[in-house]
This record gives sequence, C-alpha cells and structure tokens, in this order.
Amino acid sequence: RAALIITTSPAYAAGSPVLCHLQDKIRVVPLGTDTTLFHPGPPARDIDIPFPRRVLFVGRFARFKGLDILIRSLSLLPPEYGAVLIGDGPYGDLVRELIERLGLRERVFLPGIIPNEDLPRWYRTCDLFVLPSVLRSESFGVVALEAMASGLPVITTELGTGTSLYNSDGVTGRVIPPGDEHALAAAIRECYEHRQEMGRAARLEVERHYSLDVFRRRIRE
Repeated sequence: RAALIITTSPAYAAGSPVLCHLQDKIRVVPLGTDTTLFHPGPPARDIDIPFPRRVLFVGRFARFKGLDILIRSLSLLPPEYGAVLIGDGPYGDLVRELIERLGLRERVFLPGIIPNEDLPRWYRTCDLFVLPSVLRSESFGVVALEAMASGLPVITTELGTGTSLYNSDGVTGRVIPPGDEHALAAAIRECYEHRQEMGRAARLEVERHYSLDVFRRRIRE
C-alpha cells in the first residue's frame, strides 16, 4: 500500500482540495527544530541592546512579514520596549525609512544578518519573539520554534496556515489577527508580563511535539 508523507503545515494540507480525497493515505509531519542548539539560558553579556524590554524578530525583510506592523506597534508601547530585527532583504530600505519617520531610531536595533550558529545567543538575550506576518506566504515559521525552544513566548498571527499550529494562545504566547498594531502592542505587553511562565510552556511544547527527535520518529513511523 502506498502512502504519502508531507512535511508542511497541517492546516495547509488539510485545506487542499486534492488532498481532501486522500485523507486516509496521508500523514502530515510538522517541521521540527534543534532543542540542543536552541535552549534557555542566561543572556549573552557581549550583546549590547540599548533598551531593557526586548522584542525579537528573525527573518527576511519582505512585505509579507509584517515588519511595518511591528514597528508601528512600538509607538503604542512605553519607551522601555524596543525591537531587535535580525535579517535584511528587499523591504529593508522601507523598514529603515519607517523607523526614521516614526522617530524610533533609539528603539529599533538592526544587527543585520546573524549566522545561524550565533542565533541562539540572540534568542536568549531577548524577552519575547514576534512573527507578525500578514500574508499566507508565511506557511509555518521555523524561527518561532527556535524562539520557543530558547524559552521565549511567541506572538504569531492567524493566517490559516501553520503559524498558529505550535503556538497555543494564552499558554505559549498569543495568536492575534494579522495587520493589527493595536492587538500586537497589547500582546507584547501581556507576553512580557507573563514571559517566564509562557516561556517555560513554549519550551515544553517544542520538547514534546517539535524537536528533531520527534520529527525523525514521525518520519520513521
């Protein structure tokens, strides 16, 4: 008997009109992350971020990522909140222009592209992670799993893809509507205030369901 293994978003797979006729022959295996490389720990002392409450984004600076929503949300938050935006891309100039226009230069830190092996230290030096994507081009978001494995609460958006699969709203972070800076600002406040318990729950969720060991076992099965 033939079977098909799909490593993708279960929400996306379940919504496919072709796959709906093959449900009994399909097993969806969500992506996983390295829980040994990404783990909770003390902040890196040599990373100097100029604000005390640190919201992290990691990824390509592209239109569908919703970086403009994240930057606008800072204007709705007290000045001790700031964003660390790791990465770059075609939307980079517009991101920098928006930061200047809103007068947020002191509250947005742009370290550029960081090598993968150095990313764990940045996760551990921040307080929470945001994946503010606004389009279904964001099908999953492995960086959110990396943040959860590092003990950070995460904020994702409900896109009908996999971005809310791993994030349990109110437990491991918040799931909010896309494109809403007011909802994002409120979620950032909440996740920061509950960062310890949400961060522990996020780490446990990844260990149980999204580690590489779990991924490999599901593929073998």
